[in-house]
Amino acid sequence: DSLLQETLNMRFTPAVRNLNRLLDLKSMKMLDHYSQFNPSPLTINQFMEFGQKGTEEDSFTFLRKEIPVRLSNIMKEINLLPFNLLQMPSTLTLQSWYAQSFRDLMVFESGMSTDQDTLADFCQALKTIQDRHS
Repeated sequence: DSLLQETLNMRFTPAVRNLNRLLDLKSMKMLDHYSQFNPSPLTINQFMEFGQKGTEEDSFTFLRKEIPVRLSNIMKEINLLPFNLLQMPSTLTLQSWYAQSFRDLMVFESGMSTDQDTLADFCQALKTIQDRHS
């Protein structure tokens, strides 16, 4: 409760206000959590090896954590742009795409089974995100 009150009383920079309009408090907390981590560096050899030995369940387990790390880091980097760039319609659109993609992935964030329905839903979410960003 005090954290919520402290958050509401804070004076936000325009960049943070943009994110606050796009994400609810729980999503903002998750964004802050994931942005503390560095993306996993992957080599071509690791990609090749995974393509030969990896399973759909392995992909799900890795990507449901890795993609939010990468999205949150990108979102934080975007917020470092100068104020006039942050207010451009194209930047606002980009921020909303990233925020929606982050929210889409938070559905899979914790404790989900790797049954076929979950894997299918996750694959569909990834396709939706890919379409949004292409």
